[in-house]
Amino acid sequence: MYKLIDGVPSLTQTMKKTSYVMQYDNRTRNAAWVFEILNEKTLDKKKKEAEEVAERSTKFFQDRMIHEYYRASKEVYRGNYERGHLAAAANHKWSQKATDDTFLLSNIAPQKADLNKNDWKKLEKKCRNYTKTCRNVYVYSGPLYCPTERNVSKITYRIVGDKAVPSHFFKVIILEKNDGTLDVECYTVANADNQPYKTRKLYEIERMSGLVFSEKSPSVSNEEERVTVRWKAEEKTSEMNSVDTTFTITRSQDSKEQVF
Repeated sequence: MYKLIDGVPSLTQTMKKTSYVMQYDNRTRNAAWVFEILNEKTLDKKKKEAEEVAERSTKFFQDRMIHEYYRASKEVYRGNYERGHLAAAANHKWSQKATDDTFLLSNIAPQKADLNKNDWKKLEKKCRNYTKTCRNVYVYSGPLYCPTERNVSKITYRIVGDKAVPSHFFKVIILEKNDGTLDVECYTVANADNQPYKTRKLYEIERMSGLVFSEKSPSVSNEEERVTVRWKAEEKTSEMNSVDTTFTITRSQDSKEQVF
């Protein structure tokens, strides 16, 4: 008479794409966060004998990994909003499949047109520029839903194209230097016209987002190990593309577990 529920109900879903990871929030139909690892190899345009370039798509796609109740629709945004990428297409040029994955609607959030074309793009370029001097650049991006100055005790948001409209966006950028040391930069920007991004402390992002980022000491440990991982992508032409990324893994002295 009754069906058993497999697992436990959840408001969010964590998904791995070709070269980024995200946690999707069913309530807002936006990602809660998107995580990317950038370096010179992942930013490299895919290379064939003819030096073809991974093309930027002009189409957006529904994410079939999400339950049909909570997939974002292709409805056109109104009110001067555009489809803003959380994982930027320009960050994943090593594969056409990786580039196409950034056009999944789960990776999109409603952004004011001025923000999408200006300060959000500046933050994306800042992350890419760091790959010229860093071994790896780890980037968390996501939306924020903050109370207004008029009513600090209440959080409300508009719905555009069946997605919640964030009040702000954030980026947490972890820089892995060539000597193995780490540095962290945090930014927020209001989802409005003519608003510059602001430098933040990590604890401010945590309080605004409800997310907790585990921190490690920004120094080289004797227990660290270098591991190379190969990401693969099968293109529509059945061709296989791949890119190698070398990570630092630290062995915890308490649990002896390996953690990134």
